[in-house]
Amino acid sequence: MLSRMNLSITLKSEPGKYRAYCTGFVDGCKWRIYVSSTIGDHTTVQVKKNPFPHVCHSTRRSGNVKGATKFWICEKIKGWLAEDPNVGPIELQRRPKEHYKVSITYKRVYDGRQLAMEELYGNWKQIFDNMYKFKAQKERSCPGSFVVIDHHTIEGKIRFKRLIWLLIVHS
Repeated sequence: MLSRMNLSITLKSEPGKYRAYCTGFVDGCKWRIYVSSTIGDHTTVQVKKNPFPHVCHSTRRSGNVKGATKFWICEKIKGWLAEDPNVGPIELQRRPKEHYKVSITYKRVYDGRQLAMEELYGNWKQIFDNMYKFKAQKERSCPGSFVVIDHHTIEGKIRFKRLIWLLIVHS
């Protein structure tokens, strides 16, 4: 069995006759073609039979799709993340395969998810930094009030825990 141009090619029992199957046969594509070389010329082939159409997405694809950039993935998964922001990369790796018939690496799905989350909800680091501006503004505008930003440090990085504030209104 030979593998050329994303086809599985099997030599038949007679010289000059070939059968080629789509590599998408593992996903259910039944496309195949029967060809034979013309008499006296082994460089030209004649198609004898092509009984099934392709049902797979692409005949030029094997394995993971290189053209699925993190930007393309971001656009495709943004709706799913808007519905449920807790959808993880493994689930987001499965859904495009189901909907678009493409396999995408975990790393690329992860990067696309990060980009989509930032587009939907903003940059988390910037939002965290803005909490200190919020704290200062509230303490200036409402004297006697206080704002506590509770956080902890993991491996040298600050992790937000909760925000507590008590506003005292003067009339």
